[in-house]
Amino acid sequence: MKTVLKSIVTFFKCWFGKIKSGKNVYVGLDVKVVNRGTCTLSDNVIVRPSSYLYVNYKVSQLFLGEGT
Repeated sequence: MKTVLKSIVTFFKCWFGKIKSGKNVYVGLDVKVVNRGTCTLSDNVIVRPSSYLYVNYKVSQLFLGEGT
């Protein structure tokens, strides 16, 4: 049940934040997303709760590689 809830939270965080994500990505509950540029999370990426993903400008890019 806990894994399913984590998957649902991650899906909505990535969808609403317009984040491209790979497989086995986890985005914590209290993660703040400001995405006006391009944000990509590779496979097996974990973004812990209370973190910020901040991509402020349209030309900005954030890429978190595999296993980050």
